[in-house]
Amino acid sequence: MPELETCLRGGFQGPSFANRLTVGIPMAVFTAVGLQFNIVLWRIITIQKDVIESNFRRHVISLIGANVGGYHIFVKKFTTITGFNLTAIFSLLPITFFGLSYPDWMLIATSTPDSFFYLVHLYTNFTVTLDRFLLFAAPSVYEHLNGRNHFALVLLPWLVAGWVIGHSTFLGCYKRFNAYQLRFQFDCADCPFYPSFNSYVSLYLPVAIFALYFVIFFLIFRKKITMGSKLSLKNRDFAIVLQFLIMFLIQLAGNLFFYLNFSSDVILESVIRLSASCWTSYSNPIVMFVFNNRIRRSYLAWGRKLWIFKRHLLDNCNTGSVRAISTTV
Repeated sequence: MPELETCLRGGFQGPSFANRLTVGIPMAVFTAVGLQFNIVLWRIITIQKDVIESNFRRHVISLIGANVGGYHIFVKKFTTITGFNLTAIFSLLPITFFGLSYPDWMLIATSTPDSFFYLVHLYTNFTVTLDRFLLFAAPSVYEHLNGRNHFALVLLPWLVAGWVIGHSTFLGCYKRFNAYQLRFQFDCADCPFYPSFNSYVSLYLPVAIFALYFVIFFLIFRKKITMGSKLSLKNRDFAIVLQFLIMFLIQLAGNLFFYLNFSSDVILESVIRLSASCWTSYSNPIVMFVFNNRIRRSYLAWGRKLWIFKRHLLDNCNTGSVRAISTTV
């Protein structure tokens, strides 16, 4: 254990009270806002099921699940979401604010969901891009996947992320929350392969996503030129593609800030990395609120009442002539 402690310190003597506030306050705000955004978005799209088309909704729910974790039923008509943010609630915030001392196994246990749900989020963004690509490039394959196999692309990120985390854990590749430097890291684990693997996937998978989006835009504009006004129905799909392109750019920026060192100051670098990891959980609900008029109005209706259990608030704000697609503005 002294060797592990020396490794975790990395020459840093430990956080001061000011350091703890510098990291803890923004992380507490980010965690609360991220949970609220994602839970409200989840409630809206599960009550107003026509607000986005069913296949797209499955991917959005998968992203919400990756952002804030799995589902846990509290009462008959309400399901809250916890998991990704549990790493902040049960390890990051208590250790950062109060200097709590956890045994090493608990640091590992509470940090592992951070890796799992991050990978689910990353892989889900790729499968969403693949879904949109198949819609334009191979409609017959897309229709087949949306038939009996409509959950295949939704479940794939969870299965792959589960295998990666299970295999890396079996090899002794553990992520911990470093109580001295106030960040999540693999640095002090016997982990020769997976840190490099994660960094490469985090940086190069978005490149593949960008390439697919480029092809999608090319196909859209080519069809627009050849079909003209007959392609008006595809404008909705174009806006959906644009939504996820923006999400991708936010995620890519977050990955760059997380994996590239921008400061030699330990605490500042921790704030940058932790903030970057929060950006990805914000991108999905924020972009949906910006692009979708019905989701935005529903969110404001609940925000004024501050009570998301009241289903009728969503029913009331559903009046008027509003198109039931995910990209209305």
